Amino acid sequence: PPVMPPANRGLGIHAQGSFLATHANSKASSPTLRGLFAFLRVLCQEKPEVPPDVPPLGEPEPGVRTTRQRYEEVHARPNTSCAGCHSLFDSIGFGFEHFDEVGRYRADEVGLPVDASGEVLGPSGEPLFAFNGEEELVQGLAAQEISYQCFSAYLALYAFGTPQACLGPSSADELYAGTKGITRAFADLTAEPHFTQRR
Repeated sequence: PPVMPPANRGLGIHAQGSFLATHANSKASSPTLRGLFAFLRVLCQEKPEVPPDVPPLGEPEPGVRTTRQRYEEVHARPNTSCAGCHSLFDSIGFGFEHFDEVGRYRADEVGLPVDASGEVLGPSGEPLFAFNGEEELVQGLAAQEISYQCFSAYLALYAFGTPQACLGPSSADELYAGTKGITRAFADLTAEPHFTQRR
């Protein structure tokens, strides 16, 4: 029988240890890596160029400062090139802060309270939704039309090996409306001329 996670301990693949450990550092969780994954692969946004003057993040300080406090001190510091970009994906990554570097759930971080709240911004920087914790984050992402457009584009990329943006919109609309599931979406891609014909 499948192993069920405890109640209120996360939803979906974003709460699995394989995802959480892969998108973390060896000594601490990484709001940047976890948030950047959702920013790139769920919302299909483009990764900004990393500026040359990135300051060091500093070593973890268990029981002294939380991971979020360390990240905010460097990445949200005023008058730096970090804040503008990191506000786009660190805020998403903070939703995973109840999970440590290997994906174990933690009610607190070595005695310090965990702040897993954040906000997800849209392509133009507009607020899409606020959340508190991984469950609210993934539920909010699952309710966004842009997530279905992104997912549909990745289905086409997987099926054809090259981006096919023109094949995504109708499939994304049906996925978003709930009139088509993933299996049907894959099957429909096999009927596309691009799947059966080559020039």
